[in-house]
Amino acid sequence: MLLGHSLGGYLSLVYANRYPENVEALVLINPLYTPDQLSPVLQVARRRPALGSKTMRLVPEWLVNTVLGWDQSSIADFSPQARQQIANDYKRASPHFVYITKDIPDLTPVLPDIQQPTCVIWGDRDMTLRPDSFPSLVEMLPRASGIPIAHSGHQPHIGKPALVNRLVLGFLEALESS
Repeated sequence: MLLGHSLGGYLSLVYANRYPENVEALVLINPLYTPDQLSPVLQVARRRPALGSKTMRLVPEWLVNTVLGWDQSSIADFSPQARQQIANDYKRASPHFVYITKDIPDLTPVLPDIQQPTCVIWGDRDMTLRPDSFPSLVEMLPRASGIPIAHSGHQPHIGKPALVNRLVLGFLEALESS
């Protein structure tokens, strides 16, 4: 079983498509699968990655933490410590991560070929990837179910870990019993 969040979801889909014999099931949390999902800010970064990379290098960590607080769906979910850790993670990452989406292939054409049982979980207030894109993903995957998490952003596994854990374990239990 593969579990992936965001770009990890993209990589899980690629792997499941290329090596279906190695993947029994997928759990995807706010997965990227097409550049069309990117928020307007990330669309700009996609077209001008050098600008995005420079911005990530120059923006201080306190400002990243402040911007994370603008997402009202996340501010209620994340403790100050969790927000600080997310800000730390963004600043620790290579600023070149913004280049990843520049040439990333759209997986939409191969999604119907992915036959593994799949659970797609997403925050209905994601400000990174368009939340309205996830039901389309569920429709394109032949054996997928989808679960939106109300009042949650791009990282429901951090903001609502007990709920996400319960959903993942329920999916795995259903797989075992079938």
